[in-house]
Amino acid sequence: MTASLIVAAAANEVIGRGGALPWHLPADLRRFRALTTGHVVVMGRLTHESIVDRLGHPLAGRTSIVVSRTMRGPGTELAGAAHRAGTGLAGTGGSAGTELTGTGLTGTGRSAGTGLTGTGLTGSPHSTGEDRVLVVRSLESALAAAASIGAPAGSDEFFIIGGESVYRQALPAVDKIYLTRVHAEVSGDCRMPDDWLAGFELASREDAADPGSGTRYSFLGYRRIPS
Repeated sequence: MTASLIVAAAANEVIGRGGALPWHLPADLRRFRALTTGHVVVMGRLTHESIVDRLGHPLAGRTSIVVSRTMRGPGTELAGAAHRAGTGLAGTGGSAGTELTGTGLTGTGRSAGTGLTGTGLTGSPHSTGEDRVLVVRSLESALAAAASIGAPAGSDEFFIIGGESVYRQALPAVDKIYLTRVHAEVSGDCRMPDDWLAGFELASREDAADPGSGTRYSFLGYRRIPS
């Protein structure tokens, strides 16, 4: 199982301003959707709330795992169903992407043989089916649940999509990064850490410019350098 982080970041590592992106790049949103649909996405509470506020519903075609100590789910129905299906944890690698926040990929770089028992996972009333929302109390539980849910569904990758705190916590566990690098310095109140790409090597690059705004950006793929 590959753990990926997906993010869009300016040249000065800014990723957000006032709870939104400091740019509008339709191609980046389409890329995020194409990469993450059919996979599990891991996010913090504020990112989840911004998605629901913007779209009116959770991300379609994806299971959203929300890391929060304050959100409440109705019980363990979804967690129990996954556990009864015999799900276990495979080693996670890394890759990522975000629809509303331009995020990249994250991964755990670990392996385990546990199911969902003991993860603190609860079902959320926000959604059911393919766009269901599950709530966990820690990032560790979220990464374990993402691998447990994704593997039986035939997915070999899950995505960490933000926000700032979740990115920072998850970076040591990430195997792949999907980065949209915006070639401009912008003001903002959320940013990636300094030298956050240390330990990764560039694997792919595609340069482009937005036809409306003229904003130049690159789709960059990184993989963790083997130790």
